[in-house]
Amino acid sequence: MALVVEMTGATTLLVPLLTACFAAVLTAEWMGSAPIHDGLRLRGTDPPLR
Repeated sequence: MALVVEMTGATTLLVPLLTACFAAVLTAEWMGSAPIHDGLRLRGTDPPLR
């Protein structure tokens, strides 16, 4: 939560941003798919390093 406020610099955006993050987590859990980096690692195609 502190990171969201620090990045935006506005506490008025706190509730909408946290709501969006919570909805994204729930959607990912509901869909049940693995994160993209886990799938790439299992296939042996790691993302390029910067």
